[in-house]
Amino acid sequence: MKKKTKLQAMRNRYVKRIAVVSDMHVMSDYAVFPDEFVKDSGVSIGPSDGQKILLGFYKDFCRRVDEWECNTVLLAGDLIHGQNPKDRGTGLGSTDLKDQVTALGLLLAPLLKGRTSHWVSGSGYHNSVQGMKVEALVCSSFNDAGPVRHHWHGPIANLLVEPYGIINLTHGGSGAFIYRETAMAREIMFGKVAYASEKLPKIRGYIHGHWHWYCYLSQPDVDFIQMPCFVAYEPITIFTKYYTRFQPDIGAVILLIDGDGKMRVERFLYPAPHIADKVVNL
Repeated sequence: MKKKTKLQAMRNRYVKRIAVVSDMHVMSDYAVFPDEFVKDSGVSIGPSDGQKILLGFYKDFCRRVDEWECNTVLLAGDLIHGQNPKDRGTGLGSTDLKDQVTALGLLLAPLLKGRTSHWVSGSGYHNSVQGMKVEALVCSSFNDAGPVRHHWHGPIANLLVEPYGIINLTHGGSGAFIYRETAMAREIMFGKVAYASEKLPKIRGYIHGHWHWYCYLSQPDVDFIQMPCFVAYEPITIFTKYYTRFQPDIGAVILLIDGDGKMRVERFLYPAPHIADKVVNL
């Protein structure tokens, strides 16, 4: 009871409570997957042992979102894995985008229930086919049953979050490899220059996905959150030389905004399961 009372008191301190999720890569053999799933063909498939671990972590995060009574969800792209054309569709539970859309919808339903959401597109490789943004279809499907609460913004969204300020939400991406924090600081600097030049309004916060790596960089007047993911290490041949660098951070975050416009970041990080690179006996 004391724990519940303490959480209630903490909730009351924050006027905005926002869940943020990125890079689910649904339908990859190495990503979070629903408990039970029936493909468009009628064939039933389920998660592997490693995917069950990821699903448990995702469900835990959804419970935390409920406990904090979050009223908004931000989705930072690469929610499906796409058809993986470079590897001819290998490493997928299904190349059928209908299946990927359905599986993503099953996973997002408990997270989005009763909440407003804002979506940005992920990388073109994962979520686009010619003339169509697949994730946009998933977003619109959640509006079919009622009033519009789920908003598709395309590649970028500048979201005014009172009393905090503007949050710049994009999937992100950068050529930085060794010192990723430098790329984050560089974007903050360019944002300040654009504001001083009256080209942009003042951006108070940045949220990016893409790297499958968590980092929180805070300065006195700006915050930058680099999002973790819900996908284990994926064995891509051309990147095996970077195997140790590409180990992911699993999880998501909740943003808590108080009445003075200050942000607190609650991170929920989990140990990454090893699916493609599990240890085996010699």
